[in-house]
Amino acid sequence: MSDKPILFLLFAAAAAAVYYALSKPAIGGRRLPTRNGLLGAGAILVAGVVFLTTVVEVPGGRADVITFGGAYTDGLLMPGFNFKAPWFGTYPVDISTRALHVENSDARSSDQQQVLTNYTLNFALQPNRLKELLTTYAGDNVTDRIVQPRAEALLKQIEPYYSAAQLLQKRGEVADRVLQQLKAELEPF
Repeated sequence: MSDKPILFLLFAAAAAAVYYALSKPAIGGRRLPTRNGLLGAGAILVAGVVFLTTVVEVPGGRADVITFGGAYTDGLLMPGFNFKAPWFGTYPVDISTRALHVENSDARSSDQQQVLTNYTLNFALQPNRLKELLTTYAGDNVTDRIVQPRAEALLKQIEPYYSAAQLLQKRGEVADRVLQQLKAELEPF
């Protein structure tokens, strides 16, 4: 949940307190507004709006790409408190380590045996490449659009070099080979 409504209420309460404190007492317990009270309350409200539109809190495991007019910029807000101009927007992207679980990935061995492979890939996006990823792939669903298709293609390329028996015996070698090629292919991301 966002803390912005609570912060806005705090600024409004501070503005009301300043307005009340700078007003003049009148007959009957009422208070009369003064120009200084109105200016002080207005200044606090303006400061609150500026603060709420320029301070951005980015939670851990996420980065916000700064946008301008819907276009991604090179600006990046990392986890923690950040400042941005009020006319800029942000687009949140998950940069935490994620796991892709695939079961029964279908490939063929060199002796034309069906090979069903279960695997898990752990990956995280490089924050300095987020603008390029978002621009090229129209969103941050890299699991379905980048990681899984490349992993599936590599399995289908590497497993045919081994017979079904070799795939069982050399499981570690096959996994290392797939991992090295996958790292090389996904490094730009």
